[in-house]
Parts: sequence; structure tokens; C-alpha cells
Amino acid sequence: MQQPAHLLFFVSFLPEVFKARYVFALLGFLGASILYFVRVNISVAIVAMVNHTALASARAPTEESSDDVCPGGDGNDTLLKSEVGLQHTPVITTPLDGEFVWDEERQGIILSGFFYGYAAGQLVGGQLAERFGGKIVYGLGTFLAAALTVISPQCAWISHNLLFTVRLLEGLAEVRMMVS
Repeated sequence: MQQPAHLLFFVSFLPEVFKARYVFALLGFLGASILYFVRVNISVAIVAMVNHTALASARAPTEESSDDVCPGGDGNDTLLKSEVGLQHTPVITTPLDGEFVWDEERQGIILSGFFYGYAAGQLVGGQLAERFGGKIVYGLGTFLAAALTVISPQCAWISHNLLFTVRLLEGLAEVRMMVS
């Protein structure tokens, strides 16, 4: 059975359009994007994860105020305007609080876990890339970092120390992006 002419043209045209260097560049771009999202996702999500109301009530009022902490309380309310016809009606809403009662120090430790792993893995990542090649190390590092990101919420519910450890391992896995 003979193949139609348009199908043969399409199959012969594919290697010209999808050269290996273009496919590799596209996959490298997508991998770098994924790793960037892995790096910043908890920095954005931790704002919604923390119960700010419980933190504010747990703080005992003292005469010494901390200059490095934003004041809590009614200043965190959001003013929304809903348009009904030509009238603007202000609606005061309170932001939803998360389920974790982590103070600023605990949040900083959790966020720093990634960067500790990233800094510690520079030499190891270079040696792995030399031994096994950049494609393998880059692909496995991206997969491992993404898999650890998927299990991060479960680790947060178990323990903040476990979440720190997972973020540390994510940093170790992501270091492969730069050294590959």
C-alpha cells in the first residue's frame, strides 16, 4: 500500500522544522521555567498559608515594638468597591487566614531552606554534570524538584521541620539547572 503524497511531504518536512537543537532549546526553556516556579511558589503561597489573626492574638503587647514586623490588626482589611449602576458602594472584607501559626522567624527559616540547599549543592551538581552529562542531570533534577514541590503541602501539614527539609532538597535538586 502506497502512502499519500501529502503525508510523505509532511514526514520529510518534519526533520527540517524540528531540528534537535530547537527541541533541546525549547525543553531547556520549559525546564528553566518550571524550576523558577518551584523556586518562588512558596514565597507567594506562604502569605495565604499563615493564620495572621492567630499570630496577632498570640503576641503579647509589649512596650518594645519590633521594627522589622508590619503591624497587624485592622490595617489589613481590604476595601472593595462594587459598582451598582452609577453608585459606588464600599464593602469592607477581611482577608482569609491560613491554617498554620508560623511566626515571622519560622516563615524565614522555611523560605531559606531552598537557598541553603541551592548553595550547598553547587560543587556536587558540577561533579554530577561532568560524570553523567548535562541532559541527564538537568532532567532528573527538574523532575525531582517538581516531585518535591508536589509533596510540599502534605509535608507542611505534618511538620514545619519536614517542610524545611523538603525545601532544602528542592534547592539541592534545582542547582542542577545552572551547572548542567
